[in-house]
Amino acid sequence: MSLLALAALLAGVAADDPPLTSLPSTVLADALEPVERLAAIASPSERDRAEFAAAVERLAKQFPRAAASVFWRAELADRERKKSQAIALWTEVLESGPPPTDDAGKSLRARAARRLAYVKLESFETALAEKLARQAIELAPTDPQGYYCLHDVSLRTGKLDAALAAAKSAAESSGDKAPDLRTAYHDLLAKIGDWATLRADLARRPEPSRRPEDDLHFAARLAEVDGDPVGAYFLHFLAYYNGPADRQTVQRSREFVQKFRNADPAGLPPALRYVAPLEGLIDYPSGYAEAAELARKMPEGTSDPGRFIGEYLRARALANQRDPETLARFRKLAIARPDFVPALVGLAEAIEAAEPKSAEPAEWFAKARSLRPTNWKVRELFRMGASFQPTARGAKCTAVEPGSAWARFGLKPGDEILKLDEKEIGEMGIAERMLFVRLYQGGPVSLRDGAGNVVARELELMLFAY
Repeated sequence: MSLLALAALLAGVAADDPPLTSLPSTVLADALEPVERLAAIASPSERDRAEFAAAVERLAKQFPRAAASVFWRAELADRERKKSQAIALWTEVLESGPPPTDDAGKSLRARAARRLAYVKLESFETALAEKLARQAIELAPTDPQGYYCLHDVSLRTGKLDAALAAAKSAAESSGDKAPDLRTAYHDLLAKIGDWATLRADLARRPEPSRRPEDDLHFAARLAEVDGDPVGAYFLHFLAYYNGPADRQTVQRSREFVQKFRNADPAGLPPALRYVAPLEGLIDYPSGYAEAAELARKMPEGTSDPGRFIGEYLRARALANQRDPETLARFRKLAIARPDFVPALVGLAEAIEAAEPKSAEPAEWFAKARSLRPTNWKVRELFRMGASFQPTARGAKCTAVEPGSAWARFGLKPGDEILKLDEKEIGEMGIAERMLFVRLYQGGPVSLRDGAGNVVARELELMLFAY
């Protein structure tokens, strides 16, 4: 019996069933969105798991022979510990699907190949695991997960140099077109402790990076290795506060910074005795008074990043106490480091508080949003007050918060967003589309209302207090 026939038998698929199809993402949008959203939850509850299973079942019922549907059936089977069924379904996606002529089809097959590679690795079939990992890279050469998979396989096969060479080659050939590959290469170097190569690669990239938070994170890791906890803290701080909240390097830097929050100040290096406690107090109303007292006592930092971070934390702490120098402090910080998003957001807030009718806050926030649209400070400050679901042509509004910016715009549940800033959002992938809609903070909007009329209006850029 052939592998494909065995896969069909184990998956409960008849041998003469029609081949898998690769449907456009717009066709699958409504059914795929809840599946992908629920699958991304790091620590799912029982309810999350039940909703995920129900979403996969709906997808499978609606699109039984779609490659994406079969892939998620495999993922569900794996979560339910039905390993044989999961393997059969992943194999079907990889081997019997439509020709991978589109990026979505290739990406799906690459994911199936990686899953199968780890299965083979668990059963010590290392040669086949390596073949599948390389197949995943061939199908999706700009996806860093393929290189992580090959690296994991190489730890068993002993071909670590070849795995690193593949990651390095991909990073260098892609350049700035796929900056995540360079980050993956650096991460792999850090995993094996090749700090000399990591240091040299960071040093030979003098031009502005597409992922500065990643470079800051790895520079911080090097400072840790060099026995410089102060330098590591300051670099991790800059990576965490200035980076997008959903990046893995930013999350790791956040963990490093936050472990100092409750440390005994007496046991910290002098440069951190005020900075570390302040960082843990400034975001909580119960700590505002203590933070302000610490801020007034804090001496200047002893290094450039330390001095800047100290002044930023001082400004944040005293702003919570309505200090009259807040606006001047944030303006100075924004001028000193115009790429530090929290300082720009802080300046926008300070101007809004001092000059409620000024148009300047919107300008500063627009600059911050253009630099880092998914930065945690950007996300916290702006709450536009609407929920959306993807559709074949755009994104449909499902709820509007009374008094919100979208409510003032006139958005109603059932309205379908078609264009934002003159961009056809239906042409975007689901994840990109939903991120764009949820973070859109002002500009031209084109929508189809409940009566079927296409309406074009301007969404006002608004600032909101915490």
